[in-house]
Amino acid sequence: MSGRGFEPIRIPSEIWDAHEAELRARDIGAVFRLVKKYAGASQNRIAAATGIPQSRVNALMNNRSGLVSNISVLERISDGLAFPDSARMSLGLAPRAPHRAVARADVLSLNYEHNHAATERAEVRALLAHAAEVTMGVSEPGSEQRWADSADVETPLPSRVSRMDAEQIEDITAALRATDYFHGGGACREAASAQTRWVTRLLAVPAPEDITQRLHLTLADLHNLAGWTSFDVGLHSPARTHYARALVHARTVGQTSLIANILYRTGRLHLEQAMPMEALRFFQLGQIAAQDAGCTMTVAILCANEAWAYACLGDDRQALASLHRAHDELSRTDPASAAPWARFFGEPDLAGLTGLIHLELANTNQTHILHARAALERALTLRGDDHMVRTRTFEQIALATAFLKDGDIDNGVPLGWDAATSASHLQSTRALDRLRPLRTAALAAPNSDAADLADHLEACCQ
Repeated sequence: MSGRGFEPIRIPSEIWDAHEAELRARDIGAVFRLVKKYAGASQNRIAAATGIPQSRVNALMNNRSGLVSNISVLERISDGLAFPDSARMSLGLAPRAPHRAVARADVLSLNYEHNHAATERAEVRALLAHAAEVTMGVSEPGSEQRWADSADVETPLPSRVSRMDAEQIEDITAALRATDYFHGGGACREAASAQTRWVTRLLAVPAPEDITQRLHLTLADLHNLAGWTSFDVGLHSPARTHYARALVHARTVGQTSLIANILYRTGRLHLEQAMPMEALRFFQLGQIAAQDAGCTMTVAILCANEAWAYACLGDDRQALASLHRAHDELSRTDPASAAPWARFFGEPDLAGLTGLIHLELANTNQTHILHARAALERALTLRGDDHMVRTRTFEQIALATAFLKDGDIDNGVPLGWDAATSASHLQSTRALDRLRPLRTAALAAPNSDAADLADHLEACCQ
């Protein structure tokens, strides 16, 4: 056949001889990738030659199910790709004369092309009918189910990954991180998780070594973000899985600063699950990586969170020592040189954590409450109306709690209502969890306004 591209795809027999192991394993995904590499054949071209649907070709090539054991399918593949006898025998098939293989491949290709075209025409007619029904308002309930599975096909991979592709992925990661800061993890977790799957698939595509390294780095950052957003909506087990994968990709490219950041976020997951000792171990591991990277900002982040863990354990001395070191490390940091995953941290954040640490210590020593108030007020003043909406909400909740614990009803109740409103606008389970200590403080205050706030917070937390 000619003109329509139905001739079998032919590759020199020495290529198949060099890849006998893949043939013996019946790794058809590897076979199809060789066809693409040496013959330049597209997935549609391979599908037409072998009579296998393009979606199945795509699945095989992308390692989701690369092995094939069905003899009739292997026969179609060997015919359509005009395998020499040696390649057929490696697959476990009997030898066959080349002219017969070509003839059968022509028939299979014609049948596939005909069936594919007929299916596509039927689908177009069905869509046109559906569009007319919906437009005219006469569609039956449930008619959209005809299209329920049509959008679940994976995006075709490019033939190569370029520098521009890598830059676009990095920009998307930055945008997802900004969405998390502003709206909470629930606003972007699905997108972050989907992006990890896409970049994982891209790693199988040929690319220069420096681009592959960038993909590993971005994938580590994406898994780190997907873990954080999972944590933010209360999905703790998926968060751990993402963090574990993030560590592997960060180690692949030797990015110890990112390893330290992943360990910080893993520690926070456990700290806010009331597991301060486990959190402390993650923070201490993170400090080792941060020091190896020479990243003072990340060391400051880890020291401040280590101080919070010590405070939860009731160790005033260690908490204050770690907090002092965090302030010292941050004072020696150039924010402009910080990595993207650590750039969120600055004076407002350290002031906020300082307030949280003193608020925790005030549970056993009331003198810390004044330090908590001062640090949290400073954090909110420094922060202003920046894009860190979730963090600002956390600080408002903590300051309102400190006010109420200090008996300052006039400041505590109004701020508590504002904080509750802010928390309700976030897609963050953690924000609602932070309201519970505020409710406890409101219940303990001998004041009807505080009691009303407590009732409102109870409704918010349900």
